[in-house]
Parts: sequence; structure tokens; C-alpha cells
Amino acid sequence: MTPRERRRMLLGDDVIKHIHAEADAAPPPPPHLVTALRRIFTAPAGRPETTPASRQRDAA
Repeated sequence: MTPRERRRMLLGDDVIKHIHAEADAAPPPPPHLVTALRRIFTAPAGRPETTPASRQRDAA
């Protein structure tokens, strides 16, 4: 059973439809929040971000 199938089994179709409707109605996040979250998700726990150039340098 996939995670999606398990969620559907646990929550039911009506709850999932309600969640989708709420998410669709929500306003988009402001640009500064997107920037902050992108930085967090690309460098979790304060690890520095890696770039193709830094990976190539570190491999040498």
C-alpha cells in the first residue's frame, strides 16, 4: 500500500477533498517567505549549500 493509498484509507475521500479545497483557497505566500523557506530546505540544519562548482572542487 502506498502512502497515498494509506492516507486515503485513514482520512476518507471527503476529508481529502476538504483539505484540497482549503489549500486551493489559501493565498500564495509572500516572496520573502518563499526565499526564507527555499534557503532552509536547500541547507537544512545549517549545512552550507552546495553548487556544481563546489562539488567538482571537493571531488578533486
